[in-house]
Amino acid sequence: IKNFFDSFEIQLMPFLGRKLPKDIGEENYKLVKEAFDIYSLGYFETSVFLMGKCLERCITEFIKKNIEKGKIKNTIEELDKWTFDTKINILKKERLISDTDYSKIMSIKWDRNTSGHPSKKEEIEKLRRDSSGVIILCINKIIDLSKRLEEVKSNVEIEEEKARKLLG
Repeated sequence: IKNFFDSFEIQLMPFLGRKLPKDIGEENYKLVKEAFDIYSLGYFETSVFLMGKCLERCITEFIKKNIEKGKIKNTIEELDKWTFDTKINILKKERLISDTDYSKIMSIKWDRNTSGHPSKKEEIEKLRRDSSGVIILCINKIIDLSKRLEEVKSNVEIEEEKARKLLG
């Protein structure tokens, strides 16, 4: 109950007023929606964790498509074994993200890990205070990576996806 009442004290709800595009992918959309539901109940750290999980999922999809297109010289099997940290570093090494994006994504990764693993009480309290900003940053990176993923896909892949959606 305390978490629920705490949620009323936060002036800026990072999800309110933001219309999330559904073209971030169905699974990603479900994760973001779940993060919103949890945030609205006052579980700010859990919401940050879910948003970080969604961002990692977007990064994995983006890297996978770039491997398939030959823009990254690793294999899908290698990708499956990489940590979140390794994935972010590959994006930077391959110059698929800027230094600024690298810093922002590493910051989100740190906050996700703080929320998902036993942490010091001070770190959790700081994350609770900063959760709104972390989530907004995460949403922006998810949207950006989803758009960039579409740019990597071929026209044939895009048309096939549209047809699958129409056919259910």
